[in-house]
Amino acid sequence: MKLKPYSEYKDSGLPWLGKIPAHWGLLRSKYIFHEVDIRSKTGEETHLSMSQIHGLVESSKVEGRRLQSESYIGGKLCNRNDLVLNRLKAHLGVFAHAPQGGVVSPDYSVFRMHRDGEVRFFETVFRTPTYVAELRRSTKGIVEGFWRLYTDDSYNIRVPVPPIDEQRMLLRWIDHFDRSVRHSIRAKRRLIALLNEQKQAIIHRAVTRGLDPNVRLKPSGVEWLPEIPEHWISVRAGTLASSLQTGPFGSQLHAHEYKPNGTPVINPSHMTNGRIAADPNCAIGPDKAAELSRHRLRPGDIVFARRGELGRCALVGKQEAGWLCGTGSLRMRLKDQIADLEYLLHLQSG
Repeated sequence: MKLKPYSEYKDSGLPWLGKIPAHWGLLRSKYIFHEVDIRSKTGEETHLSMSQIHGLVESSKVEGRRLQSESYIGGKLCNRNDLVLNRLKAHLGVFAHAPQGGVVSPDYSVFRMHRDGEVRFFETVFRTPTYVAELRRSTKGIVEGFWRLYTDDSYNIRVPVPPIDEQRMLLRWIDHFDRSVRHSIRAKRRLIALLNEQKQAIIHRAVTRGLDPNVRLKPSGVEWLPEIPEHWISVRAGTLASSLQTGPFGSQLHAHEYKPNGTPVINPSHMTNGRIAADPNCAIGPDKAAELSRHRLRPGDIVFARRGELGRCALVGKQEAGWLCGTGSLRMRLKDQIADLEYLLHLQSG
């Protein structure tokens, strides 16, 4: 979906903004919005929380919200279609229009339009990478976590102002495009899920039936695997292993012992698509690693989950040599040349 260019443009006079359509205005934010600071006297209004993903929503609908004030007395009141800004996170684009009236944190800024216009249009402008960068330049503070966008500084930011009918037209186009993209994403995710199911089914059939669809079969002697090719044998996994080693128990390894850039400790969450993706924050220092040396991995080992998401497993490569089998994992070390490692990996994951 491609937008056609306007017939004529003009220089905005701002190097970071460039050209804008010739018939658009360019105003300082203070000529579009003014700050309002009205406080709640009862705290009984609907409490609204800011989410970078969902915008301004009722606090009761924010999943995983842990901290809630016992009283919202003194919070700032906002009306429907006010623009609410988290002053400490303005440089991250954390602001949104209010879909309903309510009370927000006293640390937020509430802006109200004092001219005709669509607040959602200006919210969209401020969320663009160009304007997030300009908001970042307008903040003040020494440490990033405490940068603050003061009202006077926000007032100085220049904003393009199309005619109101054009603002509405652009919002309709953006909403239509957003719905189209979301629909495509959902369709792609469904397709990916179906392809993964098909892949797993093909792998399972290959490692349990072989590649010849006409091969003669025999009972496997295993309840969950009725038949296998007649020239195959069925053995217990333990007979293939020279050793089976669980990861250290919780009493042997505590969270405070993890040290970034130490020896990685491999847990089930680090096993992805048969390979290991270590977390640099899940590692231990040399003294603790020496204490847990019996849990070390070497190339050719197979590690798999012994609890939680069973079925996760991975093959240890050369780059993972010396890493540690973690809590919740089991290390299988095979007897020499008794089975192909990649085959066993697919057999366990399938």
